[in-house]
Amino acid sequence: MSYNYDSSACPRYKDKDKDKDKDKDKGKGKGKGKGIEITVGTVIDGYTITDWIGHGGCAVVYECEKDGQKYAFKIFKEYYVRTTGGSPSKSLSDSCKSRVTREINVLKKVKDPAVCAYKDNGTFKDKDSDIQYHYIVMDYVEGESLIDYLEKNVLILTEKEKLEIFKKIVDGVDAIHKKKIIHRDIKPGNIIITDDGSVKIIDFGLAKIIDQASITDAGTRIGTPLFMAPEQAMGSGNAEVDYRADYYALGNVLFRLLAGEYPVINAKSVTETIRRVIEDPIKNIKEYVPDIPPNIEALVNSLLAKDPKDRPRDVKQIHMYLEPRKKKDLYFSMFGSFMRTKEYKEWY
Repeated sequence: MSYNYDSSACPRYKDKDKDKDKDKDKGKGKGKGKGIEITVGTVIDGYTITDWIGHGGCAVVYECEKDGQKYAFKIFKEYYVRTTGGSPSKSLSDSCKSRVTREINVLKKVKDPAVCAYKDNGTFKDKDSDIQYHYIVMDYVEGESLIDYLEKNVLILTEKEKLEIFKKIVDGVDAIHKKKIIHRDIKPGNIIITDDGSVKIIDFGLAKIIDQASITDAGTRIGTPLFMAPEQAMGSGNAEVDYRADYYALGNVLFRLLAGEYPVINAKSVTETIRRVIEDPIKNIKEYVPDIPPNIEALVNSLLAKDPKDRPRDVKQIHMYLEPRKKKDLYFSMFGSFMRTKEYKEWY
């Protein structure tokens, strides 16, 4: 079974329409290191494994049951468990410990309908290798990634419906920020559209809880290159990364929703992609959506500003673009100035 996103990030329901033959590598995972192989019926700390959901770079996710309730059981992969400074170890590496504990702490801290709810966490030992694995138990969410959702509905979604989805994503990110957390990896693959149409933001392995210390990880780039804000791509030696990096990522998501493309052209190498994110101007969204309303075009450009100071200050300013007061004589404030548009395309 394959997906267009890091399925280990999300406790999502499998797409039953996918080719069942693709399940033959259940539990093994891909990327650096394999995932632990667990058979259906295995019981770990009272959780009975009932099926395999998916895998990604860092973890494998299973469906499980306990006391009649269904959950998602995320197990971090062997590579992340055993690697310490390039050397194998049976203890959790410092870098993995940071990511695992970070994700657990964030899930515990954020209790909002837009976030997959934390239920439990713990460790267990593989009897064959004596390796200690860490796991997180989360709500089991039935739905699909925003990528898959758009691919299936690209011909039937109206612009109004796309903006309604975006508003829900914005509100979800705002709920995270209110807990003083920066996600740092907002992208379509980390956004789930549930079967009832709600939005879930997932994968908090890169999230940062803001405290009195620096809000960056020294000497590192945090995030997915194509979706990084320029200040993220520069690395912490060049700039501090705050909540406005998530606003830039929202701009990426909005561009993808409306245009079907991303605002920066992806390159074959990570280095070149990072250079493009930092230096290259974004694509002109009007070339893809000629009838885009001026306020939405302005929002896209504001969110995707290279300088974080030129992005919205808070979610209220984002909603000022999304929710105009009048339809034919639109006023909205941005960074202390007023912008007036006399003609307004009816997308609402």
